[in-house]
Amino acid sequence: LDTAFSGDGKIKTNLGGYDSAYGMAVSSDKVVVAGMSDRSMYGGPHLCAITVYTSSGALDSTFSGDGKLKTSLGFPAPSISDVVFQGQKFIVVGRTGSNGNAFLARYLAGGSLDSNFGTSGIVTTDWGGHDWYNSVVFGNSRISVVGGSRTISGVTRFIIAAYEL
Repeated sequence: LDTAFSGDGKIKTNLGGYDSAYGMAVSSDKVVVAGMSDRSMYGGPHLCAITVYTSSGALDSTFSGDGKLKTSLGFPAPSISDVVFQGQKFIVVGRTGSNGNAFLARYLAGGSLDSNFGTSGIVTTDWGGHDWYNSVVFGNSRISVVGGSRTISGVTRFIIAAYEL
């Protein structure tokens, strides 16, 4: 383990629910980790979760005041599966809920959604079933995503999309 990162090379961050990280992006000065925080077993909501750390492993208080953000993004039970940097901004992808659509959301460095992206910072895509994005890459002025779509009859298919900026 690299002890230059957090003193012992490891970090555990409690977000107050059943917390799980699914995606990570690293730049020269930031580490963004994204996933979900499910409080439904405690009578609370299922939320998207994002934490931002400095390159040394401390929570970055310039992101949402304490380095941690939990949000529903206005969806019933969302989850983030991956994250990628786009300059100082970053893009997360995932699902809006258990039978919902795939989504992308772009955040500014301080933790607010980028209102210049999609509708109030969010783009959803309906593939005709239970849809989700698992992975995202950014390059050549394009956001590319892959995931899956499951129909009511249970057929699941690969999905891939490219979004222009």
